[in-house]
Amino acid sequence: MASIVNMFRRLRDMIFGERTEPQKSRAAVRPDDSVTVRPVVSRAQQEKDESFLSCVLATCSEARMREKDTLRYSKNLAVKSIAEIMGRIPCFTHPELVLAMALEALYQLSLMKPKLPLKLHSLIVHAAFAAVVEVKTEADRHELDERYTLMLGGLLWEAPSAKLLNLLMNELRGYAKSPVAAERQLAASGIGSLMSYAKALRRLKNVLVPLELAHFCPKEDDIVLSVDFNYAQKTEV
Repeated sequence: MASIVNMFRRLRDMIFGERTEPQKSRAAVRPDDSVTVRPVVSRAQQEKDESFLSCVLATCSEARMREKDTLRYSKNLAVKSIAEIMGRIPCFTHPELVLAMALEALYQLSLMKPKLPLKLHSLIVHAAFAAVVEVKTEADRHELDERYTLMLGGLLWEAPSAKLLNLLMNELRGYAKSPVAAERQLAASGIGSLMSYAKALRRLKNVLVPLELAHFCPKEDDIVLSVDFNYAQKTEV
């Protein structure tokens, strides 16, 4: 285990302490069909990022084998590192594979203690959302969408509360009005999944949510809807 922790520390230092300059650029088609030019991350940087994610997954697995829900390193620092990696993923050689790995790592971390501060929840929601929209193709669209919504569920299950549920939905609802179809679809999927996860949690079964999000609710649910979004944010069930 010591070797895994040491590897984590070295990789963490490389991610935060060493900035690898991209080698070249290539054209990319955005979800709105506009063409942009983005840098290509060096192979060395890609290997560092992939190794880092592998290490996070390994340490989470090791913790479960010990029947523990705590890690031997900073969970907050690991999440920040993954958020930074997600900013580079669209420039990877095989971005969809690394993104799936990053989303799984975030989900596994959400099952560990201690719970994340709310500002990190916001960071994760946006970093992962941007990466999924940039990376996914028609072939892997459903898998990445499902991994993203599962990650959202992990964030909610980590410390279920009405405040956190509404924060997560509030972070997504701006995308639900985006002119980019891919963003609207992913936001709708995320909000609907959060409501389904809330329904499965006893203390959130009748939580107040904004009336404007009513059309995202799963059919035959018993979530109470409220027009007052600010009131819903302050309500703890």
